[in-house]
Amino acid sequence: MARKIDDEIKETTETAETTAAPAKDPGMRLVDAFYPDMPGTDYHGDITVGLNGVMYKIKRGVAVKLPLAVKEIIDRSIAEDARVAEMIERIKEMGKNQPIANL
Repeated sequence: MARKIDDEIKETTETAETTAAPAKDPGMRLVDAFYPDMPGTDYHGDITVGLNGVMYKIKRGVAVKLPLAVKEIIDRSIAEDARVAEMIERIKEMGKNQPIANL
């Protein structure tokens, strides 16, 4: 099983440099996407996403075409990361004003 996934990741990596892996479902709409590569942050390196048993490896810093569902997964993940970062900052601010036992 791991071998099959590795092979699929390898296939999508080869195509992700210019376009994302082709959608297996002909009715799946492809959309343009670009995710910047930001060294020194969590947003550095390739993005790996699984959808319905198909693994996609998207190269950052390159414009690609992705199935809409894959783009939505990535966009929601990035938005959730931002929400978590905001929540952590709020908790840190609350902690400055309260003893640890009250947190």
